This record gives sequence, C-alpha cells and structure tokens, in this order.
Amino acid sequence: MGLLAYLGGAMVSTLLSGSLGFARLLRSYRCNARLSQEQLAERARLSVRALRDIERGITRFPRRSSVRRLAVALELTGEDRLSFESAPDRALASPLAGPGYLALDRTALLQEVDDAITAAARAGTSGVVSVTGPPGAGKTAFAERCADVLRARRGLACFGVDLRGERQEADAAMRHVAAARGVLVLDGARCSDLLAPLLELGFSGVIITSRHPLKDLSPARHIVLTVLP
Repeated sequence: MGLLAYLGGAMVSTLLSGSLGFARLLRSYRCNARLSQEQLAERARLSVRALRDIERGITRFPRRSSVRRLAVALELTGEDRLSFESAPDRALASPLAGPGYLALDRTALLQEVDDAITAAARAGTSGVVSVTGPPGAGKTAFAERCADVLRARRGLACFGVDLRGERQEADAAMRHVAAARGVLVLDGARCSDLLAPLLELGFSGVIITSRHPLKDLSPARHIVLTVLP
C-alpha cells in the first residue's frame, strides 16, 4: 500500500482512537506518584490548565516536548518511559492540517526515510537518517512525522531526545533509554561526538536533525529541507 493511501486510511482510525488512552495513562502515573495536578505541572514546567486539558483528553495531540517533560517529572525509566512517550497518537491524526501537517512535496522524502529504516531493520542493523536545513525548515516536525508513521506502519516504538535543551535533561534521557526495536529521534544535534553512545543503543532507526551535515556521520539517508514558501 502506498504511503498516501496509508495516510488517508490512517486518518479515520487514528481520529477514532483518540487521546483518552494517554489521558488515563498520565492520570494513573500521576496518582501513583501521589502528585496533584499543580505539583506535576510545576515539575514539568507546564501550566495547570495545559495539564488538565491533557488529562481530560481535550488536548488530543500534546507536544512531544511536553510529553518528555512529563516523563522526566514523573521519573519514568526504561520500558515505562518508552511506552509513555510513544503512547499519544499525535502526528497521524490529520495528514493535511494541524499538528500532523506534512507538505505533500515532502511525502516522497518521508517514504525515503521509511524505506531506509525498514531495510536496515530487516538486515538487523540500525538505519541512521540525517535531516538538515536552516531554522524554520520544519526539521523537527518532519522527523516526528517520520517516527510516528514508522510506529504506526511498522510497530516501532518511538523515543526522542532534545539535544538543544538543558544538557542535564538530555543526559538523564540518555541514561534511561534502553536498547529497543524502535526509532530514536535526536533533535537539534550540534556535533557528532555526542551521538556515538546513542547510536550504539541498538535502535532499529535513528533520525537526527541538525542545521548542517555532521562531521564523521555517514547516514543511510541524508534529507535536506528548505524553508517552505
């Protein structure tokens, strides 16, 4: 089945699946941690209203950065953290608009990423994809979209590390992530030196975003994005 046909069919099923599952999961972890909504919101650097909207299922597609901060605030590790961060059905809900928006002229690029990581997984190796481009080119959104499609089509778990954030938070994420049959998104990489330990974790695919090509990195695919008009 072609990717465009898949996205069209996935839209209905994903919309129906909704966000109530993640809302219940978040509420369960918060209650187990004996945290009030106000306490968790403060720890995760979210507004109380934003947290309440997620728990009620009003916010259908929470930002990945928000989900990561919630995972850190809840002190989730290992499989619990992987399951928590990959739980929200976010980017596939609308292939034409909204948080899952993907320009039609980039669908072919998404197919390249899918092919590279799928081929690597079948060969028992890790498929590394590099996504570069200037600020505003949509590198993060494109990488997240690729990960979500791989999760839905191939059953691959998704995990992300924001390399642009505080180093302490990135280091904590690296310590908790475990080798898995999944996709790791490394967002905002600045040099290849810090990537070596992450590339050895055993993920089926790794998608790296950066402004410029990274030295000593030989990806299976190199995607160059430009700012959309």
